[in-house]
Amino acid sequence: MDEQTIRLGAACAFLWAAAVPDHKTRRIPVCIIAVFLVAVLAADLWTGGGLVKREYWTGAMPGLLFLLLSFGTRGAVGEGDGLCILACGMCTGLYEILPILTGALWLSVLTGAVTLLTGRGKEEREIAFIPLLAAASSLRLVQIQLPTAIFGA
Repeated sequence: MDEQTIRLGAACAFLWAAAVPDHKTRRIPVCIIAVFLVAVLAADLWTGGGLVKREYWTGAMPGLLFLLLSFGTRGAVGEGDGLCILACGMCTGLYEILPILTGALWLSVLTGAVTLLTGRGKEEREIAFIPLLAAASSLRLVQIQLPTAIFGA
């Protein structure tokens, strides 16, 4: 397995761990995010990657944008969503977090449309975003691994 797959797998596992409390309570425990960030930074230092060599800071930018949106929309976009995107971006880098984020936004559109078409739109006004991010990261992981599984390395 290459480094990209390992990083994407770690981000995927983190998002699924954060998706459960987000779906149930619409809250994400900060300890989950903090433990993941510390693990990412420790693994990078352990392998000699260095904090500047990786695209950490560019990968964190979409999460920072979501945090700004959270403050600008008075909580319509959750702070936990921004922190999770920031953590995943620091793990995977910009070129992996953008397809994950795009997939999650499309899944959000589909979820919203299904919610409205089934008539549940009046009672359910909020959609938990982290489960959609987790699903999108899983799809991205399959997308990367499927050609290798079919055609070999």
